[in-house]
Amino acid sequence: MMFCKVVKILSCFIVMPAYLSRIVFLNGYEINCITIINIVVYMISLPIFGCIADKYGKILVMRIGLFMVILLIIPFYYFLSHKSNYLVHLVEAIFVSSCAAYIAPIPAFLCDLYGVEFRISAISLVYNTSSAIFGGLSPLIVFWLIEMTGLKIAPAMYIIFFSSFALLLFLNNNKTYLFQKRFEYDSI
Repeated sequence: MMFCKVVKILSCFIVMPAYLSRIVFLNGYEINCITIINIVVYMISLPIFGCIADKYGKILVMRIGLFMVILLIIPFYYFLSHKSNYLVHLVEAIFVSSCAAYIAPIPAFLCDLYGVEFRISAISLVYNTSSAIFGGLSPLIVFWLIEMTGLKIAPAMYIIFFSSFALLLFLNNNKTYLFQKRFEYDSI
């Protein structure tokens, strides 16, 4: 599930400026404005979705965030190619906030997955390994997909693949996770 977080953060803040420069051909000033607005929207969205996750449940909010990303990613890349600044800003803001819905509950979710004895080691191993593997290879894979397919929306396929995989893990893992939490609370 951490791999999906890394892919989403990279697609919003690292790969996207390069994509807007190389594929959409926006100038540096426009790209910087879009990135700054995305960071502000992301900073505002994270605590909001964190509070929503505390109220309605981490898994529910993460599932909704993944589902929104899967639904919105192809229209997102389609609208990016239209070079309308206002449309690009709007679409980026919606995409970043749907990514924040998935990313905000992850720290609490990971803390719930591991026992207190090895929580720090397990979380740091998962986070650093996924960041190294997926963070290092994502830009390479995204631009390779664009070259091989010739499609401007090729990065959407990459994000859909990992988001769908994470959503399947959440759909299958829910019963185990709920049983584990019930057992843990019963033993206290």
